Amino acid sequence: MKDPHKSLLSRIRELLFLYGIKSITLDDIASRIGISKKTIYNWHPDKKHLVDRIVQDYLSAHRDDAERVRSEARHAIDQVLQMAQLARARMEQVSPAFLFDLNKSYPEIWARFEHYRTHEIFAQVVDVIRRGQQEGLFRANLDIEIVATMHLQHIRLLTEPGQQPRLERPVADLIRNIISVFLHGIVTRKGLDVMAQMEKEMN
Repeated sequence: MKDPHKSLLSRIRELLFLYGIKSITLDDIASRIGISKKTIYNWHPDKKHLVDRIVQDYLSAHRDDAERVRSEARHAIDQVLQMAQLARARMEQVSPAFLFDLNKSYPEIWARFEHYRTHEIFAQVVDVIRRGQQEGLFRANLDIEIVATMHLQHIRLLTEPGQQPRLERPVADLIRNIISVFLHGIVTRKGLDVMAQMEKEMN
């Protein structure tokens, strides 16, 4: 049976991700999705609680996606590319306004978001680099922590309020270039061959 609260939360999340947190009130949200504000208050006592739940669910979904990709990917390069596709899809859902408002108005919730990025995503990047080394796809002489830190700094350009590159480019192009630089900087000859084969499969 479908959880009505989960469906409601999903619709609210879409609005907040699109318009930001400050520019839309609970009255606006209730009106746009055709419910009473009281219905929202039945589950969330205030806007902060609502935003906190949305961020928690967002991070939980990201965590689940990362684990699924890890288990399904054929190899480390496939895992990196699949995670990039997921990142693109998620970033296209979340407006810079939402991230800016979250950082400015709810620093304790932003801190949870930041902790996930600097600890869990960092661990995911470290894990895939080690996998690639074991598979002979990534160079064995890499300083894994430095490489992972550099990669996260590139990603930060796209997710940190005020840090987005001043480039008139779609998110997909920015991510494609970040991943290309990342992979070409760490792959072995075998890894290059695998990347070339994957390109042929996609064409």
